[in-house]
Amino acid sequence: MNQREDAAEVKLRPEEQLLINCSLQGELADQARVPIDGDPTFWARVIELAHWHRITGPLFHRLRNSAEAESVPDGEIDHLKGHFTHTAVRTLYIRSEFGRAVSALQAEGIDVMALKGVALLDQLYAEPGMREMSDIDILVRSESADRAQEIIQGLGYEPVGSESVQEQTRQVHRHLPKLHNHDRELSFEVHTHFVASDSPLYFDIDTVWRRARHREIFGSQVLVPSPEHMLLHLCVHFFLDRRFTSSASLRQLADIVRYVEVEGDSFDWDFFVQEVRENGLSGAVFTALSSAESLADLDLPPDVMTALEPAGYSRRLQELFITQRVLRPDTLTATELVPHNSAYTLVAVVKSVLRRIAPTGQYLENRYGHESAGARRMTRLKRLGEVLQRTSSYLFNPRRLWQEVQVDKWLHSLSTDAAIIGRNAGERR
Repeated sequence: MNQREDAAEVKLRPEEQLLINCSLQGELADQARVPIDGDPTFWARVIELAHWHRITGPLFHRLRNSAEAESVPDGEIDHLKGHFTHTAVRTLYIRSEFGRAVSALQAEGIDVMALKGVALLDQLYAEPGMREMSDIDILVRSESADRAQEIIQGLGYEPVGSESVQEQTRQVHRHLPKLHNHDRELSFEVHTHFVASDSPLYFDIDTVWRRARHREIFGSQVLVPSPEHMLLHLCVHFFLDRRFTSSASLRQLADIVRYVEVEGDSFDWDFFVQEVRENGLSGAVFTALSSAESLADLDLPPDVMTALEPAGYSRRLQELFITQRVLRPDTLTATELVPHNSAYTLVAVVKSVLRRIAPTGQYLENRYGHESAGARRMTRLKRLGEVLQRTSSYLFNPRRLWQEVQVDKWLHSLSTDAAIIGRNAGERR
């Protein structure tokens, strides 16, 4: 691979290297060296981290027929096999529910675009047990969203959250209130956009619809984003999630790496760069692609990365970002300390911390759902205990805390710059 000279370099733990290798596709995965640590706790660490990143499927798929499988304790390999089988069975149910929903929506003339897992599974993964899916994501036009929500509710799904939470979701979120089937533990998310309407990364989505393509997924003919918009969406989704957690980050990077490997030859990279830059998405997309480039040796056109590199790019901060917001499950501060519409100042950070220690009733309802007064008091006490526990970890690791605040501020600046560029692009249109 021809990695850029300025690409971030991160020292990986053995379990991280193993999981990254196992997440690569086909020939690359077969050729990748799988490092085995002699520590007796090694495989327990590997499996715990694989669950955190939701990549137990690729791990089992890679180990199942490899020489390294002999070093895996029987109990651990049986655990991976059981989870792989469970994911495969669940995927069969998801296929059925997706087809049922698409048929009902299309019967009323509603265009359906498949997003994320349902759009990628058959294309990128050799077996249905290789990629976990927690829900089904579809995109519909804004004017059809309410009717689409009603149709899926008619299939046995119920909205999640109190009425006030549902209304808030409708006002600003990228999708309508999540619809959940409690009997089968499956959810639908009816999206009207890739990002929330109040996000600095919000952009005009009309081009996504114009360039969408028809494809058969799970036996149903639906729309999917063009290769360029699919990659854009995967990168933006990865970036936004890292403001809050590192959970599932390697699964999301695996989607990006595999998608570029499969679709790269059909990419219109000039259009991709233009679309990203004009909509103020360079920071988000570059951060995601740079992470994939560093961890998986993803071979991207050098001129593409040069064109997308944001003004505020820092290799040192990118390396800290990968270590703390992508790889590590024990992130101290990944909670978006300062909202994107506020200046990143010490006062704003202090206010944010105080809000977390003593949150308002509305915040608790938004976060945990409607509760009685007694239950809300217990939630406050539980939350205070969690905050104090995390605060104690800060005291014993001030250097790590400072690094994480730097990363959070850097991510905030990339989002803020996006808002300015996006507004200017909108005015030009």
